[in-house]
Amino acid sequence: LLHRAFAVAVLWGWLPSNPADRVLKPAYKASRPNLSTRAELDTFIEGTAGHWLQPLWLLLLGTGCRLGEALALRWESVGLGVAVTVTGTLHRLDSAPVVGEPKTPSAVRTVMVPAAVTDALQRQKTQQDAWREADGWQDTGFVFTGRTGQPLRHSTVQHALKRQCERLGLPAVTPHGLRHLHASLLLDEGLPVTAVSARLGHANPQVTMSVYAHALAGHD
Repeated sequence: LLHRAFAVAVLWGWLPSNPADRVLKPAYKASRPNLSTRAELDTFIEGTAGHWLQPLWLLLLGTGCRLGEALALRWESVGLGVAVTVTGTLHRLDSAPVVGEPKTPSAVRTVMVPAAVTDALQRQKTQQDAWREADGWQDTGFVFTGRTGQPLRHSTVQHALKRQCERLGLPAVTPHGLRHLHASLLLDEGLPVTAVSARLGHANPQVTMSVYAHALAGHD
């Protein structure tokens, strides 16, 4: 953005040259998933069974959705047993939940879900049905909510995930780390980069290749 602004300034004769041309770009190093072995992944899944947020964590792990995309999901966009349709992302504006446009046009997508995620979504529905019977429930239509029906805060999900990893003696993992792990596992299994890119909602396969170069090592 700065480069384009300076380019206009050069075009209009306000600057002799574009100072952004002389900026040394930092090298980007993508962080690897913290759950790096199958044993750690199994420990996480088994150890968080029964936790009220596990359905959300399994959806991130099984679909590669961004946390904001998952929190913006409504039941009308979920086909139990088939797929979830990502149409927006949830963020906070002055502490109020707001569903905004996806990160990129390609982020609007339908993601097929594995059986484990189907089971998790069904458990989430059952959990919400139980909460609905209590006083104070507000039906907002969101898939992932607190006990009163209000959409979750990102920090609530992140802190709970960190505490569970500490309890289980696992390396700390973030919600975005679960998304990374999903993509890495698919690439390790040989799924084409184009298919993984579409599943993640990346702008193009080149983004996927740059972020997951470590998972592509050894694959032609």
